Amino acid sequence: MAIGFYKPLKNTSFIVFEGYTGIGFGNTKEYYSTQVVTNYGSLQLLDSRMFIQGNCGVKWKYFEFALSAKLNYVHYIQIKHDIPDYNSKKLDAVNSIINKPSKLIGDFFCTTRMGWKYIKLHIQVGTNTSNQNGPEGFLDFNPLIGNMGLFIDLLNKIWDRFRKK
Repeated sequence: MAIGFYKPLKNTSFIVFEGYTGIGFGNTKEYYSTQVVTNYGSLQLLDSRMFIQGNCGVKWKYFEFALSAKLNYVHYIQIKHDIPDYNSKKLDAVNSIINKPSKLIGDFFCTTRMGWKYIKLHIQVGTNTSNQNGPEGFLDFNPLIGNMGLFIDLLNKIWDRFRKK
């Protein structure tokens, strides 16, 4: 869930900057194995996050495209695992998350919205910096991430109705 604004750049009606802040929740499940060992352990993470995001892109009535950068403060609420002792690198990585369950993560996205004037399907595909440093790199997080949801422009809907009166 987020709240934000958009502003046309210069005197154009279709090149825009958008800024958002919000909260979200996520769930990650991973299962590990090798060619020799079938059950090399599993991991489940439940997290909450607060974020700020900036977009710069183009906007038409039924379609939008933007490049986005987002800074997340992520806190792992629940960490469950059954990683055996012989999988020491993964176990060290999980223990580092248990010992420090909060961190900053940067995301970079391509954002697309399509639909109607006040409600659009929102799709983001991108990458993040969560696994580049530290022992968490052994957890094999997929660097390609995505999300989908509905974008509802309530303020402009209300403003348009108010202007008509």
